[in-house]
Amino acid sequence: MSDDKFSLGGRWLRGFDVAGAGPRNSRTSYVGGNNIAVAKLDYSYELTNKSDFPIDAVITWVDGRAPNFRKKRNKYLDEIEVKQINKSHRYHEVGELYFVIKSIFKFAPFIRTIHIVTDNQIPEVINKSKGWSKYYRDKIKVVDHKEIFREYKEVLPSFNILSIESLLYKIIGLAEHFIYFNDDMFLIKPTSPIDWFQNGLPVITVSYTHLTL
Repeated sequence: MSDDKFSLGGRWLRGFDVAGAGPRNSRTSYVGGNNIAVAKLDYSYELTNKSDFPIDAVITWVDGRAPNFRKKRNKYLDEIEVKQINKSHRYHEVGELYFVIKSIFKFAPFIRTIHIVTDNQIPEVINKSKGWSKYYRDKIKVVDHKEIFREYKEVLPSFNILSIESLLYKIIGLAEHFIYFNDDMFLIKPTSPIDWFQNGLPVITVSYTHLTL
């Protein structure tokens, strides 16, 4: 994967639109670009936890209540924005990351490594994992923003999730194929590698709604 591309869902895309929300005209399709690719699960495959290639999970996480994080963030906001965002629950951490990781262990045991991307913070789940078996502890890796922004350190700190997501492919050791989670997304039933990738390509499902204009 060359450095002039970024990865989302394990396949590379290129180019943003002017609003930074792209990508546009990407090699693989992404909802929000000019193209939409639709793939349905092929139930002729046997459900299995085996894969011909490694699959990782990536979780973006932040504890917005941490004093150091709030101080850093507030430095770049004006007074009105500070008051508004400090009342918001958007960045609050209530321990949900623990359940995201546990759900991956239980319902996606084929995941090789879980990469937690954060801004100079150590999630509480890392302390909790000290009581787990080495097999599970070794599956978790904390990735600092400095790692993925290593070529763009001048723009740090970044609080823009679009910027952060666009550089996830720079995680050192990340598998070509990975599943991206937010810290409040949970698996609730068993999944198989073919639920996510078929023939090495991501499975993308969409639904259509007809609007009367």
